[in-house]
Amino acid sequence: MEHLRPNYLRDVAYISRDWIERHGLHPAVGVAIEVAAEIELPEDRSPSQIVEGPTPEEQVIIERLVRAYIASGVFPPSDENTYGFANWEFTIEQ
Repeated sequence: MEHLRPNYLRDVAYISRDWIERHGLHPAVGVAIEVAAEIELPEDRSPSQIVEGPTPEEQVIIERLVRAYIASGVFPPSDENTYGFANWEFTIEQ
């Protein structure tokens, strides 16, 4: 079955589009939340739990992923180069 999904990132982004839009997230942030939820952490939390408020460990993972997605051109930058949710945000200097 894995051979049917050669690009995990694209697959996650496609599956998550409605969820990302419903939560008003930048696409890079939404996908980073989905990926962070898949990583085995001490607290096993769903994307819906993370979007309510990320743990410090989840914040580090999400920020690193978003920075990588923007730097590599996987997603375009936001209008103000600011990303975040649930009273947490960070800026990527261009």
